[in-house]
Amino acid sequence: MSLNQETFWSEHLNKAEKHPVSIRAYCRESGIKARQLYGYREGLQKKSKQAKPTKKSSTTFLPVQVQSQIDNTARSLTQPSAEWFAEFVLHLMRGAR
Repeated sequence: MSLNQETFWSEHLNKAEKHPVSIRAYCRESGIKARQLYGYREGLQKKSKQAKPTKKSSTTFLPVQVQSQIDNTARSLTQPSAEWFAEFVLHLMRGAR
């Protein structure tokens, strides 16, 4: 695509994207085939992607070792007594009124 063509289509693409109705309506009003406009848009997008330099990652990964410091004896849980549970349920029921 020559520079003149690229400028021509870039200008039409910008105008078409700003058109209040649609790109197709812009094409009809401007006497341009919508299929051509879409084709050039795709070509310009590919060219733009190729022209952009790719970023090289500067991330460095370091090895990590995780050591467990959990004391397994502190994990035991006790269940509440039946009386405590009954009082808890009654308390909830009174609060729901």
